[in-house]
Amino acid sequence: MKILVTGAKGFVGKNLCWALKNIQAGKDKTHPGLVIEDVFEYDLDSTPEELDAWCKEADFVFNLAGVNRPKDQSEFMAGNFGFASTLLDTLKKHENRCPVMLSSSQQASLTGRFGNSEYGRSKKAGEELFFDYENDFLRSADNADGINQRNQKESAKSAGLAPRVLIYRFPNLFGKWCRPNYNSAVATFCNAFANDLPYTVNDPSVELELLYIDDLVDEMIRCLSPHPSSPSRGGEHRCEFNGLEVVPKEDGAYCYVPTTYKISLGKIVLLLEQFKANGTMQIPFKEITLPLEGGVGGGPLFAKKLYSTYLSYLPYEKTAFPLKMNVDDRGSFTELVHTLNAGQVSINISKPGITKGQHWHNTKFEQFIVVKGHGLIQQRCISPLPTSPSRGGDKPWNTADPALYEQLKEKAERMRKNPTEAEVALWEMLKGKNLDTKFRRQHIIGDYIVDFVCLDKQLVVEVDGGYHNDSAQKELDQQRTSFLQSKGFSVLRFTNEEVIANTDETITIIRNALKYLPLEGGVQGGCWFVSGDQIEAVHMLPGYTHNIINLSESEDLVTVMYCNEIFNPNRPDTFFEPV
Repeated sequence: MKILVTGAKGFVGKNLCWALKNIQAGKDKTHPGLVIEDVFEYDLDSTPEELDAWCKEADFVFNLAGVNRPKDQSEFMAGNFGFASTLLDTLKKHENRCPVMLSSSQQASLTGRFGNSEYGRSKKAGEELFFDYENDFLRSADNADGINQRNQKESAKSAGLAPRVLIYRFPNLFGKWCRPNYNSAVATFCNAFANDLPYTVNDPSVELELLYIDDLVDEMIRCLSPHPSSPSRGGEHRCEFNGLEVVPKEDGAYCYVPTTYKISLGKIVLLLEQFKANGTMQIPFKEITLPLEGGVGGGPLFAKKLYSTYLSYLPYEKTAFPLKMNVDDRGSFTELVHTLNAGQVSINISKPGITKGQHWHNTKFEQFIVVKGHGLIQQRCISPLPTSPSRGGDKPWNTADPALYEQLKEKAERMRKNPTEAEVALWEMLKGKNLDTKFRRQHIIGDYIVDFVCLDKQLVVEVDGGYHNDSAQKELDQQRTSFLQSKGFSVLRFTNEEVIANTDETITIIRNALKYLPLEGGVQGGCWFVSGDQIEAVHMLPGYTHNIINLSESEDLVTVMYCNEIFNPNRPDTFFEPV
């Protein structure tokens, strides 16, 4: 499909053209049936010859060209009616009956405050021109007698004898790349707040109907796809207008975008004031009474879209900003994201050998995600249930299926004779009395063969090659780890690269881990070895005291922490208790 976009360098044109080019290049894979061969971008610097050639080749035309802020009001008609006439005449010249879309405006209704709008009159004239263009083809189409008008249109368009005309009356638009101080109040206010510029609101109670640019572009791309039940239509939403009111109608003469927002200027300014005051830390934003999302209304999604628009106007010097780091001799704790009703996300850095936590909560819960370093998370239930199952049991390694044991034994012997480079390096450090405890290699536990195990401390050490990054293998590894944990073992994993490049650090981590093992049998809780090389989330459970320990003696441990509520000093719900 070859698509002509006029007004390609305007606000809507830029957003539409980039969306189309993303589909064309395969960067946007959400439209699998849509194949775009060319995007012809026409604007003021284009030549008449280019327009002529593109009108000949185009399979769809988006006419976004127009005049919004002329020096003289008479330019409205020339810019909005005159070019549209040239465009349609050129399509006729080449007998190109491809679909054509016109961007019109609510002001074309010529009702209410738009009753005297020269801009509205020029847009209305453009609409009539497009309707006449469609009707000229329909009148010349040779249709069977007795077919009603609607069926004549459907038949002529389906047969390619008449073009499909799509006329959208846009409300106020907003979004990235919109020119401030031009014809968008939202763009002007966003730019003013982002750049500390003065602004004026004459009447905060004035209500605007707003359409977000991404919602508009989504609708325009829908127009390119066939309608599932009508070959003469695309995926556009059809309607009629009762003044400014949209009346959805399957065979309506006009088109519309279903999602718009009605909100007063005062509430827009109030949201922008909060965005500026909160920086980029607090989301969502302070509650403002807005209608619910959906159809015509405001709500949380409007705040999200307005905030994205506001951010697009931030100057270079405001793009990066410092965070408040709470630093002590143990490391640091920095809040990254602060929400009003969904908790917070923070970054915790623990220095080598440091233990943090040692507390529990009644209702508050957390998730710890280690992204750098090697750590140990421990949890212990403050008041174990009488029915709490014991971990492990007598000799939990003696659990292999007898039918499989001989096969596993033979496989383990082969693996001992053919170790990987990383396994050789680690075994040299583990064997003998280097750690004051005994390790075994390629040992059978249940139906698995573990790389290394210390039975006294119930510690399994696994060395992973690159294939462990495969999603299917990760799932199998998780099943294996869950089984080992159910038998009372803790599992510590390293990559081949870690072991080979830094064997001393690997042994240090294992030695430090052994200090905290084994877990007490029958205690409800557990411990988890966590690493930036094997990222996973660990829940800190309500009623469980917990900690996190940096097992390294030379590297920091970096942990992303989520908590479901903001710390309240008047009700902290945090109680010290060593694990």
